[in-house]
Amino acid sequence: MNPDADSDDEDEDEDGQEDHDASFKKIINNTPDETLSLLFNLIYSIIEGDENEEDESPLSSESLELLAEIRVLLAKLDNISELMQLINNVLSKQYRKQKIKSEDPYDGLNAVDKKLYKEAISKINDDTPSVKIHGLNILESLILRKCFNITSYDDYFKNIINLIKDKDPFVHLKAIQSFICILNEKDCNLFPKLINIYNDKSRLPIEDKLKIGEIIDRFVHNKNNVLSKDYSNLIMNSMLNVIGKHNVNDQLKESDLKLKISALSIIGGCCRYSLLNILDHLTDIYDCIYHVLLLEKDDKYVELRIAALNVINDLINSQDFQLNLNNGADYSGLAKIYNLLTNLSENDSNYLVKESSDIILDIIDELQVLSFTNQS
Repeated sequence: MNPDADSDDEDEDEDGQEDHDASFKKIINNTPDETLSLLFNLIYSIIEGDENEEDESPLSSESLELLAEIRVLLAKLDNISELMQLINNVLSKQYRKQKIKSEDPYDGLNAVDKKLYKEAISKINDDTPSVKIHGLNILESLILRKCFNITSYDDYFKNIINLIKDKDPFVHLKAIQSFICILNEKDCNLFPKLINIYNDKSRLPIEDKLKIGEIIDRFVHNKNNVLSKDYSNLIMNSMLNVIGKHNVNDQLKESDLKLKISALSIIGGCCRYSLLNILDHLTDIYDCIYHVLLLEKDDKYVELRIAALNVINDLINSQDFQLNLNNGADYSGLAKIYNLLTNLSENDSNYLVKESSDIILDIIDELQVLSFTNQS
């Protein structure tokens, strides 16, 4: 590259800026009307202020809108063609800048929030746990103040997933809180991505997937009965797929066992907090629970069986379950579960399984679930 050519370009830019300033000042000095002179000075301040911003950032959207409005007003006046041309040139130049930087992740943030966001990202990527947490706190405050639309921030998802994997317990706990904050505040499109990671067998180690499961579980809990139908179906299809069925003679890996327990916990949350949205899945839930309780009898699967019992407990303790029962809802699928629980309460070798089965049977009897179902 020719350095002389660069120098010539810089000289041209400087000359152009000098001509720009001289034209503006000439117009202002030749204007007898004090009010109009003040207006011209204000316009000059807006342009000059934004032109001299650090990193040659373009005019803010507010400044551009204001300048465009002023141009409309000035068009009604006489003898200002030079000024109008100058404003047109500035607007065109800044619009081009904005188009070039339209993919700027800070677009839409004012100068203060832009600085805060940069600080947050910088600290999130720091090696010190306390600094990372401080960065997350800044980012969370920006989200709560609705300073930007996170759906355009793909890098946020990558950062937060990395922090969830952080070995420092305080960091990944804060990352979980931050992510839940975003999911609840914006109801954003990151949730399906979270489900995909949970389902992907090769994407994350089991301990990190369990953290993702905790986010999903708490998301369901926080949404309570306002969880959307689409999200409910997405969750149920995913969790039932994770639990699945396997040959009883095949030994489950510890990682698979932990993930199935996590998925059962999430299904239980949907039963308790979003039952009306998952009624279409009840038959699959009954089959899943029945399969686990009937076949997974090895002592090392006790936690899995307890998790399955907890799903039934969540289901029958849901307010919507009892409400629908009085309205004639069909819970006939519980009949085979009821018979199996009766057998477990009498014959199972594990005390916790027997005790949990007894408690559930008492609730079903008290609610007269099967009587209501038979009557309908």
